[in-house]
Amino acid sequence: MRALALVQAKDDLRGLKILVSVLGVAIVLGTTVIIGTIISRLYAKPAAPSIAAPAAQVAPAAPPAGGGPRIAGMAAVGGKLAVWLADGQGGLIEIIDPATGQITARIRPDAKSGTPPGAP
Repeated sequence: MRALALVQAKDDLRGLKILVSVLGVAIVLGTTVIIGTIISRLYAKPAAPSIAAPAAQVAPAAPPAGGGPRIAGMAAVGGKLAVWLADGQGGLIEIIDPATGQITARIRPDAKSGTPPGAP
């Protein structure tokens, strides 16, 4: 009876021995991968710097109309720049596209009220 119990005990440990062996191999492989990754990163050549895309060519903005108006104010309006020029005749509002530098609109406010035509 005792001999039968010893044989069963050896068979029960067989699965445990296989599990320990597989986990030991996994630990060795994992450690090898980690050490290899660290070494490859230490000795890797730095990547070539990326080539920056050339900046878009911006056309120079046209000088304000008239002889010597001064900038009285600016505001960003939906991706455009509104510039209020005071010239002694009621002023002028120029709408400029910052991407191209082109004047897209000119608005001359009503000289009496100081508001653009059609404004509430």
